[in-house]
Amino acid sequence: MKRSTLIALAVQTGVLFALPGMAQLVGRGDVNFILTLLILMALHPLCCLGTGIFAGLDIKARWWLVLTGPVLALCGDLIFYDMEADFLFYAWVNLLSGVLGLGITALIKQLSKRYR
Repeated sequence: MKRSTLIALAVQTGVLFALPGMAQLVGRGDVNFILTLLILMALHPLCCLGTGIFAGLDIKARWWLVLTGPVLALCGDLIFYDMEADFLFYAWVNLLSGVLGLGITALIKQLSKRYR
């Protein structure tokens, strides 16, 4: 496994798994609500999209990174928040975000290779 892949996995683990726990420790009340909303609605999908783009650069070696994003986000959400079935739908949205990033990056890479 390459060093860049390990760094991407470490960043993904920190953002998707550890950040919800840190939000629970930092604030209470309104601050906690705003941090949770920011993490769930903005940070998780952007991290999964970025991981998909990174995985699209070398699909054969990094395809599994697209799957780890939603799994880590789902584990972090279920541990640090209530056991809600809505998080499963949210994991599917994160997975689709990562697959979309992977597909678009692979398509752009293929088209740029063709027209050189």
